[in-house]
Amino acid sequence: MRNEEILKALISNELNAKTLTIKSEPIQVIDDEIIEFANRLVNILKFTPGVGIAAPQVGIHKRIIAYKTLLGGVEVLINPEIVERKGIQLELEGCLSFPHIFGKVYRPQEVVVKALNLQGEEIIVKGKNGLARILSHEIDHLDGVLFVDKVKGALKDPYDLKRKIYDVSKNIAKRENEEGTER
Repeated sequence: MRNEEILKALISNELNAKTLTIKSEPIQVIDDEIIEFANRLVNILKFTPGVGIAAPQVGIHKRIIAYKTLLGGVEVLINPEIVERKGIQLELEGCLSFPHIFGKVYRPQEVVVKALNLQGEEIIVKGKNGLARILSHEIDHLDGVLFVDKVKGALKDPYDLKRKIYDVSKNIAKRENEEGTER
């Protein structure tokens, strides 16, 4: 089974594919609603094993991400844009939207990101290695691009991906049969 088929099987059951593949809109005004939403992203990230989260992962199509820093804090970027890339790395990557699924993805070794902070000030974030990977991954979410679409080689699932695909396929077939008999 190809990666695209695996993805379709998983998201048809566990996620709304349209939500994750819609390009997010820039934030025009940083008001109380945006600040409150940013705080929700920070709190979600503090209580998950993930290192980054983007608004589309929680159904909001605004250009805002949060990521964990090396010092244990969480930073928020509004309207982030990669303005410079250097080098290349191929490493194993995962995503909060696809728990237990991993794959090797090419990412830049270094990035320079231009964004706004919560005070509306333009900032520059330079990321190397892991931080470059995190920023690239989360900004991809804002553009409706999923890491599973970029995986080189096979997806890895220590919790038996084949079983999940079988269960999803069985449920889809059952639903289609039920819909067919109702007509």
